[in-house]
Amino acid sequence: MDTEKTEVQTAYDRYWRVLTEAYAKSDSAGTGLKDVASGSAYAQTEAGLARLRSAGQVVIGEAKHSGTSVIFKDGQKLKTAVITDCVDVAQWKPVDKQTGTEAPLPQTRLVRYVTELTAEKWPTGWVVIEEKIPGQAC
Repeated sequence: MDTEKTEVQTAYDRYWRVLTEAYAKSDSAGTGLKDVASGSAYAQTEAGLARLRSAGQVVIGEAKHSGTSVIFKDGQKLKTAVITDCVDVAQWKPVDKQTGTEAPLPQTRLVRYVTELTAEKWPTGWVVIEEKIPGQAC
């Protein structure tokens, strides 16, 4: 079980590296997003990237993670893991692509929040299929 948790954690870390790369250019082309995300997780990411592109923005820096936990769900068709994490986006900031000026963000925006992801073990490895952000600070 520890080996599987390590595999899931490695896949989760890769997922975030790919997200960081995609958001840094507001485009998933060449990032391997399709290798690490599918389903609603993929669709949400592409929608977020489209919003950035239409606003002329990219995201610089990177998110930090703490308190990551992995549990496995029984009775699923494919091996399934739920990853819960505290994400800190204080240093992951949207900026104007041309000027580098930081985009204004709502005062009520959570800077540290809980995220819950579901990943499945596919023949190619673990793939994130869903990401939920319940709006809970951590």
